[in-house]
Amino acid sequence: MKNLLRVLLVSAGASMVAVGVACGSFDEAPSLTPSAEAGADGAADGAVTPTDGASPDAPADAGGEACATPCADTRVAMTTEDIRSLGCSADPNGPIYVGTSTQILAIDKTTFALSVYASRTARHITDNGPTYSTGDQVLKGKAGTLIAAGQTNAARGVAVNPSTIFWARRDPFEVRTLPRNTGPDAGNVLAALPDFGEGVLLRANNVYVAIPVLNKIVAFDVDGGAPQADIQTGESAYALANDGAHLYWVAPGAAAIRWVQWATPGTINDFFVAPATSHAMLSICTDDTWVYFGFDHEVHRLPVVP
Repeated sequence: MKNLLRVLLVSAGASMVAVGVACGSFDEAPSLTPSAEAGADGAADGAVTPTDGASPDAPADAGGEACATPCADTRVAMTTEDIRSLGCSADPNGPIYVGTSTQILAIDKTTFALSVYASRTARHITDNGPTYSTGDQVLKGKAGTLIAAGQTNAARGVAVNPSTIFWARRDPFEVRTLPRNTGPDAGNVLAALPDFGEGVLLRANNVYVAIPVLNKIVAFDVDGGAPQADIQTGESAYALANDGAHLYWVAPGAAAIRWVQWATPGTINDFFVAPATSHAMLSICTDDTWVYFGFDHEVHRLPVVP
């Protein structure tokens, strides 16, 4: 049996608090054998129950505070494969979508039960009624309807607002857009990128794109034009998330999650740092209350930064 220790480094202002969280013991992840696949978008009606996961009623430790009582387990689900992407539903009661190397799963946020949503992989996934995911292409919903044509081996991060789909394209390096409820179509070029982009995030009137090899996040107006001010990350940044006041990113080379305040993006803080850089960390999403992130083949959550 193998005890896992998660070292959580959560910054509040200038103070740094190290919190050790024991996440139970297990030999290997359980086999996922659903009795039924997930239903329509936003509904997960399978019957895969995670083993050794957190109790949905267990107390959680507030960001930046040491544990006054024994720390609650932060893990909410386990899969059989490393996690490639996460998507938090736009519906406060909606599921968390989990992309692995072979399938997309859905986590019920009330019971933490797992179900199979779709039998395909997702490099990035977002949910804005319905889901949009990328791999080789940009696909919509449970059925994987082709939205962006001609993107083979090129589509990376994806984000959606009420009117438009935005995605990062690898070859050539650019951000493309397409009106919702249209396609399949190659889309329109919004802006050229300095190198290939991964995570894509929308906030207000800007679209943000992580550029891993250049250690920065670039921003453009949703209507295009010249780049806005870059956010320097100091290391490779991959997936992005936003809780309204803070920007989070996954730094896969350090197996860590960093954050900045949107108001002062020059000050980088630690949110989660794994005990070893060998752990697989590529995914993050937030529902404005919790930050969910993939850690090897587990999904964990912590409260957003206060």
